[in-house]
Amino acid sequence: PVAEITSVSKAVYDEVVVEVPKGPFQVKNFLNGRKNYLQQLDDNKIRLLDENKRGVWTIPFDDKLCGYVAQVDHYKNNKLQMVFCAGKSLYMLDRLGRWVKSYPVELPKGVVLGPVVYDFNKNKNYMVMVLHSDNTIGQYDIWGKPIESWSPVALSEKIKSMPELLVMDGSRYWIIRTGYQTIICDETGAPVVDFTRKK
Repeated sequence: PVAEITSVSKAVYDEVVVEVPKGPFQVKNFLNGRKNYLQQLDDNKIRLLDENKRGVWTIPFDDKLCGYVAQVDHYKNNKLQMVFCAGKSLYMLDRLGRWVKSYPVELPKGVVLGPVVYDFNKNKNYMVMVLHSDNTIGQYDIWGKPIESWSPVALSEKIKSMPELLVMDGSRYWIIRTGYQTIICDETGAPVVDFTRKK
């Protein structure tokens, strides 16, 4: 979901480094198909850059982005909006820098990393995945409502990155990495195998 990341910040939990991409984040201009970039400035303002990295607009913002910017067709009309997290909220901006109605929406807990957005059924009913500040992985719909079939993954070791999707024999699995082990969970969040350093 993210390309051409130029820098990262690092959060350290129990000696595990969580790299939080800082952008600029590549997004698509749906009008002409060209690359644009969403950038957060040192004073937290958010700026859109065109394909030549020239500023298009800048809006005020109060918090640090959590490392990912995704795009969704929220209204299912072939127009793309930008989705990102900061603090414990999910935000959505249109291409002109306007907040989408009813956003931001508050998630149950703070976000360290995310969101990564999936459209499994290609019907624009999106699933949003984040790494929470309490070291759990959460799944939500685009309105911030928890996915009922998902049991939030909670591990004793600090999770160091977003889960990686693995599709095998028509089933979905999530690869979750800590500083000590790699755990594979099924689509409900239940572990099916783990690979520790000791093994």
